[in-house]
Amino acid sequence: MSRREAGKGSRITVLIPVLIVAVAAGLVILGMFFYARNRLSKTRYAADSELAGRLETLYPDISQEELAEVIKNRDGNGSQSSDGEAYAAKGAELLDIYGYDAAYVSPGQNKVLIVVLVVGFAVILLSMTAITFVFMKHDKRRTEEIEEITGYVRQLNDKNYDLMLADNSEESLSLLKNEIYKTTVILKEIAENKSEETKRLSRSLEDISHQLRTPLASMNIMIDNICDDPDMPADIRNEFLSDISGQVTWISELVNALLTLAKFDAGTIVMKKEEIDADALISDAVKRLGILLDVRDVHVEYEKPEEKIVFTGDYKWLLEALSNIIKNCAEHSPAGAGLYLSIEQNSIYTKFTVRDEGEGMSGEDQRHIFERFYKAKNARPESVGIGLSLAKSIVEAENGYIKVESEVGKGSTFEIILFFRLK
Repeated sequence: MSRREAGKGSRITVLIPVLIVAVAAGLVILGMFFYARNRLSKTRYAADSELAGRLETLYPDISQEELAEVIKNRDGNGSQSSDGEAYAAKGAELLDIYGYDAAYVSPGQNKVLIVVLVVGFAVILLSMTAITFVFMKHDKRRTEEIEEITGYVRQLNDKNYDLMLADNSEESLSLLKNEIYKTTVILKEIAENKSEETKRLSRSLEDISHQLRTPLASMNIMIDNICDDPDMPADIRNEFLSDISGQVTWISELVNALLTLAKFDAGTIVMKKEEIDADALISDAVKRLGILLDVRDVHVEYEKPEEKIVFTGDYKWLLEALSNIIKNCAEHSPAGAGLYLSIEQNSIYTKFTVRDEGEGMSGEDQRHIFERFYKAKNARPESVGIGLSLAKSIVEAENGYIKVESEVGKGSTFEIILFFRLK
């Protein structure tokens, strides 16, 4: 069934009650007409009966013609006196003998009744016409709006989200338009986010491919050299094997970091809610990086709080995040530099601060330092650019955020702020 046929059917369905009401009103007016006519005839007959009885009693010699003339020329319908019932009974018998029509209504009264009847039907007809006109106009407008909404939804299905359907009125279709518009905005945002996610995924795959291409090519060359030269000196062969082992370890760490990030992106990692001693967390992070700190000759100074600080979170993942930030600071600090750690807590959050005396970062690097695979201008060649991104994902999963302040040549300060979760 087409929309036109459906609209026609709906109009007929709605017009049926209007027609029923009009017919009912007509029947009521017709019934009132006959009721009024009957009342008039009864009133006249009662008055004429009383008059005929009174005249017959007072004037016994009155003729039939004279009586008819008096009744015919009397004014109004008359009124019944205290003894009117006796006169009426006698007059009724007399009128019956003379063949008086009890249902008679005067031509003037009959004319008035007919005019009222015609006017009543005219009012019904005009009202019905006006109602029908208003309804048809309203229905036409609603049909056009429905067709507009249908076309809008059809364009939504074709993934065209650059449409405007907002309506400020309070009608039902206007409310529907506004809800569809809200859905359009949401779908548009989802589509844009999906597009951005697709672009980010494409860039990530390109970065991963670039990160893996160099070590794999290097490993392939070294393996070919070993295979092509069976008489290769043992020290060179061992050096090649050591380099291959290092590259495999590096690739393994990269893959593990990528898998971890993918799990955070997918929301499959469930963060534990356990009581954490902040002092123990910092101590374990420093201990975990002990070899790197010794090799880089970076000494750690930890400003231990006077009171024990405890908060709720996932110890393993927060240790990973804090270790990655300390590692980043150590790798960009010169030999003999200091690395300063502190922690504080208030009624709103727990804050870890890591400050180094390293190379510092430019404003551009600070804006992108937590982005995946981003490498600052002073990044080491073997850096992948995942550590700080992973730390950011962990902290955000723990209802917190990371920020950095840095100045080239004067070092950097990282802050991890973890808000208390509402129970």
